[in-house]
Amino acid sequence: LRQAELREAYTLLVQADHGGHDTDHGTDRPEDMLIPWILNGVRVKRGHALQGQVRMVDTPVTIAHLLGLDAPAVWEGAVVAEAFEPLFSA
Repeated sequence: LRQAELREAYTLLVQADHGGHDTDHGTDRPEDMLIPWILNGVRVKRGHALQGQVRMVDTPVTIAHLLGLDAPAVWEGAVVAEAFEPLFSA
């Protein structure tokens, strides 16, 4: 995609479904609670490490936002706005 100069034509999100340590998961240990959440593409800040917390329920709301859709009111998450470039420069 980079070689085809299609960066502005796609957005890629990579995440795990849960953390884990050794062969176990489900504790309050950081290894169990933290997962990778990697976003790249249209309007995404380049090289930015998120400072705020991202919850699993934020992912579908963020994907809906990327697709230009309103998330249903029953969804609990919020758009991970910190990951995106502002629409307008001040």
